[in-house]
Amino acid sequence: MDLRIITAGVVVLLIAFSASLFSLPPNTAIAPIETATSTLATTSNPTALPSSKQTVATTTPAKQATTTSAKPKLAPTAPLATPVAASLPAQTPTPAPSTNSLDKLDTTIGLLRGSLVNIICASNDKSLHSISGTGVVIDSRGLILTVAHVAQYLLLKDYPQDNGSSCVVRAGSPAENSYRADLVYISGPWVAANSKTLLQAEPTGTGENDFAILAITDATKGKTLPATYTSIPLSSEVPEIGEPVSIGSYGAEFLSSTQVRSALYPTIDFRSIVDRLTFVAETVDLIAVGGAAAQEGSSGGPVVNKENKLIGLITTSTSDTSVSNRTFYAITMGHIRRSFKADMGNDLSPYLSSHSPLELVQLFSSRAGKLSDTLIRAISR
Repeated sequence: MDLRIITAGVVVLLIAFSASLFSLPPNTAIAPIETATSTLATTSNPTALPSSKQTVATTTPAKQATTTSAKPKLAPTAPLATPVAASLPAQTPTPAPSTNSLDKLDTTIGLLRGSLVNIICASNDKSLHSISGTGVVIDSRGLILTVAHVAQYLLLKDYPQDNGSSCVVRAGSPAENSYRADLVYISGPWVAANSKTLLQAEPTGTGENDFAILAITDATKGKTLPATYTSIPLSSEVPEIGEPVSIGSYGAEFLSSTQVRSALYPTIDFRSIVDRLTFVAETVDLIAVGGAAAQEGSSGGPVVNKENKLIGLITTSTSDTSVSNRTFYAITMGHIRRSFKADMGNDLSPYLSSHSPLELVQLFSSRAGKLSDTLIRAISR
């Protein structure tokens, strides 16, 4: 079911989170993964942005767009512009790839596989849905960028009792339990606006502010911490429509619980950006891409440009039964940087680089405690 509604050029997104939700009965292994597609109240409405090379077409103000009675009413603003269809050149035969191209492809695949992690979280409170998502290492010291709708579990370590909830960071092909992590940052505005998503079997949202940063702090039993981690640097470029990208994730939608535990492999896909959207102004906050990575469990997966730099983080996906017909949406690094500064008062990259991972965890601990209280109050009602 595609929940992308277009009214007079305004794009309204009520799209399923791309993490996999599943139940975890007492003292048992992970149960089969369920579909995620119900409603989450949203705070703003993304608006389609044209490519910088396209002509801006004016439109009349949009009227209020409504969904079915089960969905909240959204009041879109007038669109900035209506995207203009780009004319495509006639197809020409594709030349055989050069050695340099193959080498670059190998580098990209190796970088994605080495930096991807799978994050699984669960709680002793069975009213909370356990979750599996993706993350990407963005710093060789072991900092992970992922989505807030997965990382929020780290605010519940001692709920409903001491050590009542936990997350494990898994790596490899197939994914294996490898690390423990703590919060360096999770979006306060996202937690405030989405504090009950763990109670929902089918949460949806726009992806706005849906990100968190973790620090690897320990190894799981039988594993050791490496001296450095394979990482993907953050891009400062504004994504363009038609730009080729590489996508990585631990998609788990079509796997049984046994396969999630023992046979979860990373998915690497190569696509191009098909749309750009904004949440509030003339900023590129969200990019749309399709492909095999658009399946549950892909939330937190990286979208990487041709320079092998991170330009987006998968947050949401449409929910067509066929993966090939789906579109997933990734918040841009520009949105992440703007959101972080608005919430924390600091520029993201200097803040991360000026402190050790453990210092970053300690600096955020007081704020994490307050956000934990907010989350616990919401889910305990």
